[in-house]
Amino acid sequence: MSVQLGGIKENWSAQEVGDGNINYVWIIKGPSGAFVLKQAADFIRIVPTWRLTKKRVWWERRSFLEYFKYCPSRVPKQIFFNEQYSLNVMEYCHPHIILRKGLISGNIYPKLAEHVSEYLAQTLFHTSDLYLKSEEKRKLMMDFVDNSLIHLTESVIFHEPYITHQNNHWTNEQILHDEISSIQSDAFLKFEVSQLKEKFMNFTQALIHGDLHTGSIMVTNEDTKIIDTEFAFFGPMGFDIGAYLANLWLSYFSHQGLIKHGKEENTQYTKWLEDQAIQTWDSFVLKFVKLWEEEKKGEMYSFDTGLAQTKFIENLWQDTVGYAGCKMIRRIIGIAHVEDLESIKDTQIRADCEVKILKFAKHLILNRRTIPHMNYISSLLSTSM
Repeated sequence: MSVQLGGIKENWSAQEVGDGNINYVWIIKGPSGAFVLKQAADFIRIVPTWRLTKKRVWWERRSFLEYFKYCPSRVPKQIFFNEQYSLNVMEYCHPHIILRKGLISGNIYPKLAEHVSEYLAQTLFHTSDLYLKSEEKRKLMMDFVDNSLIHLTESVIFHEPYITHQNNHWTNEQILHDEISSIQSDAFLKFEVSQLKEKFMNFTQALIHGDLHTGSIMVTNEDTKIIDTEFAFFGPMGFDIGAYLANLWLSYFSHQGLIKHGKEENTQYTKWLEDQAIQTWDSFVLKFVKLWEEEKKGEMYSFDTGLAQTKFIENLWQDTVGYAGCKMIRRIIGIAHVEDLESIKDTQIRADCEVKILKFAKHLILNRRTIPHMNYISSLLSTSM
């Protein structure tokens, strides 16, 4: 690493840049180069009393190494790992910025849908039973079976937002009260969320990122990198896809609210966000099916391809829609909110956006089996004004 940085240590610099909820991240620079150093403490940054295993950086590195096999251009190269100090050193992605910040600023990224769909198709297909032999998959699963971060996901996404809980908080009690009460008292909604949770806990479909949102993606106009994979484990593919789409829609609603109240002039940006969701899903399906047809060597669906593909994508779509709804609700009611909305200083505007998000998310969860396609969701978005 010292060779990569160049010069002597007196010429090196370290800047702490972590803006997430969990880890510490430094950019280490020298005369000849730079890298990123990520270190895990045994607690969560936003809740220091909440203890968390430091092994999460091992799971991150292990998942990166697996994803790099199939999608090397979409994840940072791994440079060094030290288990004793719970730190991982990886490629410095420059001049990339966090996608969420770019979306808040209204930036357009021409290759985003193409790149994210590539990452999703490559990583989800190649770590599933469609590609891996059963013994290969079981061996790989053993590396992630003890990822205790998954319990955190189960709590903050599928449990806490639907009950009275000390971690819950929201923008405006007066404006949001009725909608949150409706969610927390809706037995049918809770049942649907419980079914999605059951699948999350038991459906070892592929090695998923586990926390794929616009804060875990770095971008330029020409490149996209997926980061922060410490929540990786074998779970339902739709959780990753739904998490990403949910964050696009959260950004959509935040911009829609600003436009409606005359706080933003770019009235076309919401259309770009809407199209991003459509293009990401459509491109993912095309890439995934192509991989199925060209590279399938696993033992799943060995008798029929056409019908199996159709039903597989149908089920994946339903999972994606349901998990997207869950991710959106948790970002309004639960412990960790999103900067897209928190950056709206006018709490009246923000709360109005959040009410619409909760209604939209609830509809996705309750109707995920009958929502036919992305165009239907686009119609929901257009009527949310």
